[in-house]
Amino acid sequence: MDPVTALGVACNIVTLVEPGIEAAAVCKELYKRGSLDENNNIERYADGLTAANNELQAVLKPHATTRASRLQQIAQDASKIAADLKTELNKLKLSKSIGNRQTGSAFKTTLKTMFKRGTIDKLLKALEKQESALQSGLLKELYIKAGQDDLARRKEFKALDQAWRDTIVQILGRLQLASTDIETSIKATGASITGRLDNHHSAQTSYLRDQQLDGLRVRLLDALAFPEMNERRNMIEQRVSDFGSTYGWVLGQPDKRFFNPFRSDDHEFVEWLRNGKELFWVSGKPGSGKSSLMDFIYQNIHARGSAFDMLAEWARPMPVQVLTFWFFRPASSVLLKSLQGMWRSLCFQMLEQNEKLVETIRTDDDGLAPASLKSCLTMSGSRARTWTDTELRSWFEYLITHSEYKYCILVDGLDEVASDHEALLHDVRYIVSISKTVKICCSSRPEPVFKRTLCNYPSLRLQDFNHNDIRMHCQERLEQTRAAKFATRIADMADGVFLWAALVAGDLKNAAGKGDSEEDLELRLEGCPTGMNDLFTFLLEKQDTFYAKHPEPYLALIHAATKAHLDITSFELLLASSGREQLKEFFESGLNDSRLAALDTLVSNMEVNIVARCANLVETGRDTSENLSPKFPAEFSYESLDKARTTTIRFIHRSAQDFLVESEKGAALLQSCGIAEQDAVKLLMLSSAVISAIDLSDVSAEKMSVCGSNIQRDFWTPYETYVADSVFASVQVRIPRGIPWNSAEPADGQQRTHDYNPEHLGLFCPQISVQQNVALHYAVYYGMVAYLNSKLVSHGSSVSSELVSFCLIQWIYKGRDSRDDLIRVLKKRLSWKQSLTVCYKLADIPETVFSPPISLPLWQHMYIAVTRSYLETNPAERPPSLHSSLGHIPVSDPGNPYVESIIFFKEWDIYMCPTTSESMVSVEGSLCSYHVFKLRVKVDESTGAGLISLDFRQYSPAGLTRFFEIDPTINHALQGLFHTTAMWGAYNGCTKFLVSILNQNLDRLAAVEIAQILTLPSPSPWESLQVCRNVIFSEGEFRFVDQDSRKAWEDQLKLRRGGIHGDEIFEDDTEPDRGGWPDSVLSEIVKAFEPKRRRDELQKEKSCQDEEGMENERRHVNE
Repeated sequence: MDPVTALGVACNIVTLVEPGIEAAAVCKELYKRGSLDENNNIERYADGLTAANNELQAVLKPHATTRASRLQQIAQDASKIAADLKTELNKLKLSKSIGNRQTGSAFKTTLKTMFKRGTIDKLLKALEKQESALQSGLLKELYIKAGQDDLARRKEFKALDQAWRDTIVQILGRLQLASTDIETSIKATGASITGRLDNHHSAQTSYLRDQQLDGLRVRLLDALAFPEMNERRNMIEQRVSDFGSTYGWVLGQPDKRFFNPFRSDDHEFVEWLRNGKELFWVSGKPGSGKSSLMDFIYQNIHARGSAFDMLAEWARPMPVQVLTFWFFRPASSVLLKSLQGMWRSLCFQMLEQNEKLVETIRTDDDGLAPASLKSCLTMSGSRARTWTDTELRSWFEYLITHSEYKYCILVDGLDEVASDHEALLHDVRYIVSISKTVKICCSSRPEPVFKRTLCNYPSLRLQDFNHNDIRMHCQERLEQTRAAKFATRIADMADGVFLWAALVAGDLKNAAGKGDSEEDLELRLEGCPTGMNDLFTFLLEKQDTFYAKHPEPYLALIHAATKAHLDITSFELLLASSGREQLKEFFESGLNDSRLAALDTLVSNMEVNIVARCANLVETGRDTSENLSPKFPAEFSYESLDKARTTTIRFIHRSAQDFLVESEKGAALLQSCGIAEQDAVKLLMLSSAVISAIDLSDVSAEKMSVCGSNIQRDFWTPYETYVADSVFASVQVRIPRGIPWNSAEPADGQQRTHDYNPEHLGLFCPQISVQQNVALHYAVYYGMVAYLNSKLVSHGSSVSSELVSFCLIQWIYKGRDSRDDLIRVLKKRLSWKQSLTVCYKLADIPETVFSPPISLPLWQHMYIAVTRSYLETNPAERPPSLHSSLGHIPVSDPGNPYVESIIFFKEWDIYMCPTTSESMVSVEGSLCSYHVFKLRVKVDESTGAGLISLDFRQYSPAGLTRFFEIDPTINHALQGLFHTTAMWGAYNGCTKFLVSILNQNLDRLAAVEIAQILTLPSPSPWESLQVCRNVIFSEGEFRFVDQDSRKAWEDQLKLRRGGIHGDEIFEDDTEPDRGGWPDSVLSEIVKAFEPKRRRDELQKEKSCQDEEGMENERRHVNE
């Protein structure tokens, strides 16, 4: 019998035995109790035993093995016992039936008899024995079967072919190799991922660093740039492109076309480019084309032409760059005709070309970076717009000596600087003396002052070389006309004056176009004068007689605008030339649609007419930058007017304007315009006011105010006053300016407003109206003397003394001391001892903050104004006697001729404020973020010397609201510093003295206060407090160090404590670099650095997110 069948048999036997045992137990229990309640269960047991017996017999019959026979025997024995038990159960069942009929007595007797015989017990024991035997047999059968199966598997494995074994071994070997390869691949992939992560981190760090440096570079460039920087070069670039291949001779081109029979020898410019040093001077007559030649050289270098290759030879092995500046006297911007503009432009170009210079300035490894230059790396410093020439010169020297490039500098028009040519030449020679890495090519007229200085350097006279340039230009102008044959003769007659030839060629071209014969053209040419003034006169005489009989005021208006250093547009010229009465109507009732449409028609062909009526002495240009152009509303849809607002009119050359002023013919031409110079200025002022009414971008009334400042008092009328007042009022509407003292007073007592223009508005007087405050600020800023005289003097006693007093304070406060006549007039209308109430501006960012109204005698406010003006003036430019026109300023108390005041520096401006015991409460609170001095001010006018006396009394460090005494030694040192050093140099230079004051008061400073002084955040998000950023606390005292030492100190603090994390303290509470010196101050410093660390982390996280976003964007674009 197989194991499975045996298992089935065993299970059936167990099924039979277990119910039998259970049934016997039930009968025994029934016997003991003598109860009939379980009769139904016994009956069910009997049925179960019968069914199990039948199944057992069916399973045992088919099997006949020995072990199966044994199991079958056990099963048969069990079957017999089950049959017996069934018999007894049947008896019980029968007896139970009888018992039911006979009330149970017969059944009970039967059970008791059976129990006595032990029938039930015997059957129970037999069944238990059979169960035990069955279990033993089953276990033995299963064990034997398992052994047999194992032997069978062994035999099967041995029977496998050797090839299968080898195959398995090979598979196992290959699996091992694959495992090794996988392991190697995983390691390589891990290394690759790690490398890429490192590269990504490095690239990200580099990107963040580059972003930071780019931001610093933009700040520096923003600080130096001015809109008109390239105005002059842009003006002449078109002329150079019109000349075609002219000027090629200057670079040594061998073309025979450039042979000049009039020059005696060749120039040295090519040799100078290749090997020369220091200076090369291009001289030439007025109008000979010096600026055009300089621009030709620049364009060739910029395009990496032959001039660049020559410079590269000189610079080798260093790279080379070219810098340029173009002086231009008629320019509207003073920066185009001053040394300051040159320094700013040259520094701007170096920083723009060499990005590494920003990092050099920031790190300042050698400590030579000028403080004012480094300060521009902060947002506050970069917003500054004025520096002294000395400061800018130091910037240039630092950049030149710290650059990796050599530089060739092109400076055009030295004679265009209006004054002090000696100082200009000194600076030019200074540039080439700084370093052998720089040389200059400059140009000027051959005036004596330039000849004396520059004649010892390599040079060329342009008129000796430009004959063919002039001839070729004339050929191009006259080709395909009857006048083409005269090109060479014009060049011969020009005698090197390009402008003369251009004007004559233009005249012949126009005549040929009108049909003149060659004989007529010959006569015209022979009649042309050779001198420039004679030529201008000749052009005037040839002007259309209709224009002479019916003149327009164009030339007089252009001359007046140029003299006032203003650009004038076609639109402004159209309005100004329409006449005073028409302008009044425009101003009073506005430019409605019908008027604008009419003006649009008039201006459409105006440019050509202007040039013709001005005898070709002017030319038109385009203000593409629109820096000076009005901005009209979006619905402004007049095409010609829109073009006219950006079309500027200027003289063709400086000599043309000189001709109008210096020659009788020129003066007569101006007079023929039928308008005097002052009347022309008044028309320009009124036309600017008309445009301002529709120019939504005009928030400063600049053009109107500049024109007003050029009107003399004798020509000023009440109508000009009305115009100015109206424009000031409209400007205020565009940028509403509420008076701070009229607003609700904040809880801290400070006065605030967000609407002030800090450039103009620094003082306010609550004793006069809002309109009067605004008007005075603009009038003083632009120097409108006639307007102020009209408002303050002409009205006599009706004008309040407060208005007059405040105007005088404003005038001195803004440094407008050159108009002594106004000061003398105003001074007669006031008393120095009268009381005046003024609010002083204390801050601009993040909001404008003013002092509370301070009421003091006028002389005390005047002391503050004079002192501020004095400190803002460069020491080299401070006059020996300040405001002598003020005369003696009497004081209320001769025994105490001082003004108590505070002074502090912020945002590239100096702030001063007189103080009283009442005002100091709120003032001190508003200045807790700044370094503040309390000082006494005195202006010694009684001696006539006008000397300023500064007595530094107390000092409050940034972060605290209390003051510390300044001892006499430090006071004396500070006095010397501020008297002999420019304002910002003094501010930055006073740090070492402030450190001394702090160390003298260490016993009064708590640890948390020391930490606040060293780590106080800037009052604005961009500003760095320059005074404290190079101060550390070491060995129990404050120390003044350089930036690198400060950074190292901060890094060491972080390292010593494992970084800055909340309230953790140094592990051993020791100070860096002190060898275990204990100091609880350091733990406070570390705590104070925590906000900065968090800001840095947030900034870093934001930069990472920005970089990730940019990377995702790039990936998206690539996909």
